[in-house]
Amino acid sequence: MRLKILKLFWDITAKNFGHIKNKAVLCPTSLEIFNQYIHLLQLTALLDFLKFIKGKIVLDAGCGTGRWEDTLINSGAKYIVGIDISTSMIYNAKKKEYGNVNLDFIIGSVTDMPIRSNSIDLIWCVTVLQHIIKGDDFERSVEGFIRVLKGNGLVVVLEFLSNFIEKTQIIGDFPMAIRPINEFISTFRRFNCKIIAMNGVDLLFFKQILDKLKVRILKDRDNVYLYQLFSHKLSLKFRLLKLIYNFLLAICLVFDIPLDLALRNILIEHCRHKVFLLKCTECAQF
Repeated sequence: MRLKILKLFWDITAKNFGHIKNKAVLCPTSLEIFNQYIHLLQLTALLDFLKFIKGKIVLDAGCGTGRWEDTLINSGAKYIVGIDISTSMIYNAKKKEYGNVNLDFIIGSVTDMPIRSNSIDLIWCVTVLQHIIKGDDFERSVEGFIRVLKGNGLVVVLEFLSNFIEKTQIIGDFPMAIRPINEFISTFRRFNCKIIAMNGVDLLFFKQILDKLKVRILKDRDNVYLYQLFSHKLSLKFRLLKLIYNFLLAICLVFDIPLDLALRNILIEHCRHKVFLLKCTECAQF
């Protein structure tokens, strides 16, 4: 049932926002400039790992609307397969023009991927596992990654993780889990993966202060789900507060941009998102 709810969420998100660049797979109800900034932060944090793409069979796990396919193609991937739980996300991904490349999209969950074992050289996974709420589903996803990887295969994974919590925290109505970084790392290590490299992505210091104020005022964390489904029923007060929040967010970004780019790899433990390069040290037996 929980996967059906997740699929429904992303189907609705893709139908409402899939036509607007990366909006459906980032922050659907936020400013477009914020979404572009987040994409830029993620891209620059991932640049160090693009050199491993050339000549590889790549699985884009949780591909959404195909946000990373051009990047993977331009980095020399031999063959790319994108998988996503949402039919609408895949529909939007397939509508894009990619040129004459070896690329396929399939509908499926990362918790139970319809992909042959030991067939993938590199898994590319950006802000996907953080939407796997239940711990057993998360572990099943990691196990599935190792199953489809060839021996010495690589995983490039970017997720929302915290160095300062002991238990997984669920964020409001938005299907997202913030996991302790130690739990995340230990799960991969149990399946014979070792960390090769790690980068920080986003400090967003001033935005985090703004979000704490928003929680106190609106009495919730974000209600993205309710906002996109029932925005026509929201009060004038809520709409006005949203406009004010977006105005203040734009101001916060002016100060956050230089801080993020200068300090994110110095203060990795304080970054909201981290990116890892992991290596599967032996071929999994399934």
